[in-house]
Amino acid sequence: MKQASAKEWMHTDHALSLPTLARRITWLVMLISIIGSLAACQSTPTTPPVISKQHGIQVQTNTHGTSSLQGVQQPTVTDSITHGQVTLNIGAKPQLPQTAKMPVITVQPERFTQDTADKVIKTFIKGKQLYTPNDVQTKEEVQKLDILHQALQLQDTPSSGSATSPLWQLDNYYGLLQDTPSSGSATSTGGSPGAAPSSDSDGQQGISQAPATVQNVPSTGQLTTVHEGDLVSNGVTYKGFQGQSLDAMADLGMGYNNVNLFINSSDSAKDCLVRFTNLDITSVYDGSQPTGSVVSARGVKMSLDQAKILAQNTLNDVGATGLTLTSVQLGTLIPLTKNDNPNTMQQAYALWFTRDVSGVPTTLDMTDARPPDNESYPYERVFMLINDTGVIGFSWTSPMTVTGTVSSNAKVLSFNDIMNTFKEQFFLHYAQNDPSKGSHTYTINRITLGMMRVQAQNQANSYMMIPVWDFYGTDSTTVNGVTTSDIADHTLHSFLTISALDGSTINRNLGY
Repeated sequence: MKQASAKEWMHTDHALSLPTLARRITWLVMLISIIGSLAACQSTPTTPPVISKQHGIQVQTNTHGTSSLQGVQQPTVTDSITHGQVTLNIGAKPQLPQTAKMPVITVQPERFTQDTADKVIKTFIKGKQLYTPNDVQTKEEVQKLDILHQALQLQDTPSSGSATSPLWQLDNYYGLLQDTPSSGSATSTGGSPGAAPSSDSDGQQGISQAPATVQNVPSTGQLTTVHEGDLVSNGVTYKGFQGQSLDAMADLGMGYNNVNLFINSSDSAKDCLVRFTNLDITSVYDGSQPTGSVVSARGVKMSLDQAKILAQNTLNDVGATGLTLTSVQLGTLIPLTKNDNPNTMQQAYALWFTRDVSGVPTTLDMTDARPPDNESYPYERVFMLINDTGVIGFSWTSPMTVTGTVSSNAKVLSFNDIMNTFKEQFFLHYAQNDPSKGSHTYTINRITLGMMRVQAQNQANSYMMIPVWDFYGTDSTTVNGVTTSDIADHTLHSFLTISALDGSTINRNLGY
């Protein structure tokens, strides 16, 4: 099975998953892991509404000549409901797009080509020699891995079973853990020279045994054909990657290969990812919540507006079109020692882009579609991590091509209908009536209206972008008077997704 390099693993945010589920199996085993009311009294239209049952989804065009969002005052919605052991608290002001017309379009996945790879290389690594990843680290690299490994022991992380882990990590340090002898993973190095350390003694031994230099093999920067076999684990078959791929490293001034470029382009066009990182080994960023109040990044001279301009120019350079800035967060470097103050660590801007459909942005949600017995198909998004040196982290996942318009102004349900559906469906999805498991409190603090890619059920290669409502927030459990937060975070993982067209619930994991 084709494996990503250890450094590529380390510099991967939670949203930037390893290209195929088969290649993520060791990581998975380790983690175990308003639309307001439409006017009730309208004159009968001279022509009947246009109805499309394309993809099995009924779409009616709004022919009343009034805004689909008419009557929405955007007040803060408040409510508190308890059923059995579950309490639902709602306190959120609905977030609406700038346009009142809700479009519905058809789309299809698009593959990355060599032209994409060339543009990415020119944008990020112009004039530098590319090398194929080396499984053996130099002495300097292992020393940095040792520093990072010890720094991670200071963090409140999911890997330690903490219930108070950061919202998300811009750089995924699980690669370091999965390569250590103590992790018990299938890729354990067993303490060989150049291996990542798992303890202080292992670290010192690894440093002493690591070579001062390694022989790098030049890479052409060309996509190459990859055909992986399927992987069976615990009776489940994970499809191997079939398509083209590029895994390359480069040195951009740190004396070792600090840059990683990984590109996947599957034959089906569903498993497509570009990921670039230009970070020191010890650089791991924790992300802030998307509060919308980001002003400036600590220790960065570049302003947020300048970062936005750089990000847009980067999108143009790599050929990523039709996307809009959806969310801005701050990334903060984790402390490397006990003497480092978390409140003074340097930051970077974290920008997320999603597809814009006629003025309605796609909602940023970190859940990825993995239909049963089918190939994983992540939702489209672009991520950039930016500081004064430029773009130090970039990923482009699952590009799409628009193939047609079903309706430019679809008829949608009233916000009241949506909220009634949400309250009813929420308790069906999150019912808990076993007192021994304690009481559960869910708080909805963000309600959004945006677009989502959906697959027609039982139609594997048929996709639409439709308007949906998403509900985000937090959850906690109280057992014997002790309250703990759930590791599963719902700040960027919707509790429920409801179609604005007909009020049906959509399973983001399945994609329909």
